[in-house]
Amino acid sequence: GLRNDVKVIVGGAPVTEEFVEKVLVPSVNEGLKTLHGQGIIHRDIKPSNLYFKEDKRGVVLGDFGISSLLDNDATVRATGMSRPLGYAAPETSAGFVSKESDYYAFGITILQLVTGHDIFAGMTEMQILYQTLNKRIPIPKNISPRIAVLIRGLTQKERKDRWGYNELCRWCRNEYVPLNENFNAPTKNDGS
Repeated sequence: GLRNDVKVIVGGAPVTEEFVEKVLVPSVNEGLKTLHGQGIIHRDIKPSNLYFKEDKRGVVLGDFGISSLLDNDATVRATGMSRPLGYAAPETSAGFVSKESDYYAFGITILQLVTGHDIFAGMTEMQILYQTLNKRIPIPKNISPRIAVLIRGLTQKERKDRWGYNELCRWCRNEYVPLNENFNAPTKNDGS
């Protein structure tokens, strides 16, 4: 069961940009650093698995039911297909997970939390998979440019281009973090 000092964060959606910047990103980034440092890939980052403390000054990760343990010195692990569609990074469709997969899911989670709804609502599993593999994630125009860049950095299709711990630390300090978008898929009707 949950400790008494944490509550599910999803009930608070949509969240403010200030909450994302000051609480959510720093807390989850440090949590992921700790997990990844132990060789653990969470694999199920989504709003319902984020909990905030009573004082709302920290967020903790929960539900490690489908987590994976990396072998010594490995950066990628072959795994079964169990993954939360929509939150799953493109590489998971080929049966691989990595720490970058968690950061992709965190980007989708932030998007859902700031919009207050699931961007994949009403889509079939095949449509979600097609979107994940072939299209840029649609970020509504009413999302601030700063948050949009954060989401875009976290949801890069290529693992090598995706933001991770260091980029999020720099983003939190309001430093410039480049986007390395090598996106060659069709852009027509992709919401960007």
